[in-house]
Amino acid sequence: MRLAAPTLLSLVTLLSAFEVGAEPVAPAKGGAVVDVPGTEPRVLVELRGPAGAAFMRENAHGWGSVCHAPCRARVPRGEQYKVLVPGWRPTHAFDFSESSSAVRLDLTRASEVKSVLGQSLGWLGIAAIVGGLITVAVVDTKAGDTAGLVIAGGGALSLGIGIPLAISGAYSSVTPTPIAPTARLFAVRGAF
Repeated sequence: MRLAAPTLLSLVTLLSAFEVGAEPVAPAKGGAVVDVPGTEPRVLVELRGPAGAAFMRENAHGWGSVCHAPCRARVPRGEQYKVLVPGWRPTHAFDFSESSSAVRLDLTRASEVKSVLGQSLGWLGIAAIVGGLITVAVVDTKAGDTAGLVIAGGGALSLGIGIPLAISGAYSSVTPTPIAPTARLFAVRGAF
């Protein structure tokens, strides 16, 4: 009975991809095509990996899973999506409004080092700005004013470098790369 469950799940996934009155969608390389209900136009999305990556769609209750890598799904263009990978930082929400009719999602893991370094430089910068301004306010000499302004300026530089680093390391990135839809899928479903 153990073997029957995955087979039944595959059959249910394949059957759920059918539209009433439409011809069946042939299984794609890597599994069935998941057809997400929604508005037209649609885009065919291919997610090859990494293993365990979940292609997510925003719905009325939050985020729901469309499919797990490797998979293909036909989804509405204008809705919000993201990809979650176990052990990775999430991607920003994105849509396919400017994408071609078929795309492959290429993922880049966020850099933990960039994130930590950026946050550290940011906090150090804030502390230096505050310390420098306090020095200017407290010390009544020209040398004290100069030292305080130099410290505050260094803090501003540190903060200016830290913020972009922290932001670039905060989210994994996803790039939709145009691919040619398979002729079999294109012919069955028509233009996207």
